[in-house]
Amino acid sequence: MISLPKDVESQLQPHPDETHALLEAGSSNVGQLLSDAPPTFSTYEATYFEVGNGDICSHDPHLNSDGEALYRFLLEQSNRRPFTRANLRGTHTETRTRWVSHTDSNGRTRQKSETYTETVTDFDFCVDIFPPSELEHVQWSVPDTEPTYRGKMVRELEDTPSPSLAGIRREKRKATRKENRLSRKWNAERYATGLAPWTPREALHSYQVLARVEVTPLQSSKTLRRWADEYCASPKCLKEFEYDLKITSWEMSRVEHALRAMVMAAPYDGDINITFTKHRSKIYIRPNNTLSELLSNGWIKFLAIILFIYPFIWLFKRFHSRGGGKWKVCGAAYPMKKWVPVDGTESLPIDEEGSPSGSDLPPYSPFADDTPAPPPQTTKPHPYPGAGTPSEPIVNSLSASDANEKKLLGIPEMQWLRTWNAPITRAVVTKHRSSTPLLHPDSAFVDAFFN
Repeated sequence: MISLPKDVESQLQPHPDETHALLEAGSSNVGQLLSDAPPTFSTYEATYFEVGNGDICSHDPHLNSDGEALYRFLLEQSNRRPFTRANLRGTHTETRTRWVSHTDSNGRTRQKSETYTETVTDFDFCVDIFPPSELEHVQWSVPDTEPTYRGKMVRELEDTPSPSLAGIRREKRKATRKENRLSRKWNAERYATGLAPWTPREALHSYQVLARVEVTPLQSSKTLRRWADEYCASPKCLKEFEYDLKITSWEMSRVEHALRAMVMAAPYDGDINITFTKHRSKIYIRPNNTLSELLSNGWIKFLAIILFIYPFIWLFKRFHSRGGGKWKVCGAAYPMKKWVPVDGTESLPIDEEGSPSGSDLPPYSPFADDTPAPPPQTTKPHPYPGAGTPSEPIVNSLSASDANEKKLLGIPEMQWLRTWNAPITRAVVTKHRSSTPLLHPDSAFVDAFFN
């Protein structure tokens, strides 16, 4: 070990005052670094309000300028499950007699009897149908070959491929009247038979094609994020992005027929009116300008209609380049029931970013534009050859061999009807009239009614 002279060693050692000054300077620098640190990250909370039937409408400026924020907002709000309200109403007509006084030209008063008919409401109540929470919802998009609103005030298709520097891209074209008429008819059939909202009509001609379509809900050539970016990039001042929340896998036509038979078996022989109302089924994103916000108010819009102001606004939306535009290209689907493998090895539905669909937010990839490739098609024949719409929905049918390998999750139609048989029958017999939905159904049911 080398030792230094004491005088040299004393010169090399720092003075105590200098050491204290250095410590104070270091602590002040650390405090300054902490004060200059960025704030803690927090999720952006967009402003919105409810409109008719529990739908959501937002004029938030951030959702109209940032496609990522709009995309995340739609995914977050899709966790709020929609429901369908079944309204049951029974009426009958009665012929009654009343005395009416008439005064003639001479001032004499005469009375005579006349008959009239009056509609009497016997019962009027409603029942809510909620999708089961154990089944995950999936994000879906409209196929390119189906007419819908894609940024203009007219329905368009995006099925015309054209070459470009980046490869083959698709161009939009206006749908014809025949295509719009067939599309509206197919939407009604799809809802009545319980098929998924992204199912094309062509899928009914093959069982295997329909099975592939069921597991590929993202049918559009564009991702949901790209549609959100396209909406935010539009300069139109009366544009609107509509996100559709649909309940699937129930044959609503058969449910309506079963409810009607249930009421008649109460017994009841009057006129029966059964309607289904969708609640929490829409999410509207609109611009943050004064005119758009005023038109979102139902009373102001009604006042503009009766004062003949709204027709001019409609002409501006329809024909001006910076007027209006609609996007109705995507949504979320909530199954009421679903067949899954017994061993539970079924993979979760995959969205366009390659992540499981549902409540979790998938990562964003700006170049993931292609829909996942479907499995190869087999030659299994269609169970309903030559039929336009099968009498039994293919989505709910299984062969005997498949039944041994799969199990049914969720709530089948007959199970729900059996559960609600006693409360609905009791409401009909007691002539229940209320706008509040029936709650807490009686678990007792009559099997003979359904067998």
